[in-house]
Amino acid sequence: MAVLDQGQIVAAALQMLDAEGLGDFSMRKLATELNVTPMAIYWHVDSKDDVLELALDAAYGELTFSRYIRVFSGRTSCGSSRRRTGRW
Repeated sequence: MAVLDQGQIVAAALQMLDAEGLGDFSMRKLATELNVTPMAIYWHVDSKDDVLELALDAAYGELTFSRYIRVFSGRTSCGSSRRRTGRW
């Protein structure tokens, strides 16, 4: 039997959120996906909100920020024109 850890929980949550969206996400479904009881998950996280926060942190960590850095540095016409007019 494999040992459950927070990384496995977050990875499974991300996959479920990607596939089904937030509206269909539940701790019971997550537990079923991981083949554990729902209470086993709570040994590693305090609440569903904690799982969602960890999943959000992981998703942000996967983003490539080079595209966004170009926008905010004024290298695109959209960013530079907004900066000149003072409007966002």
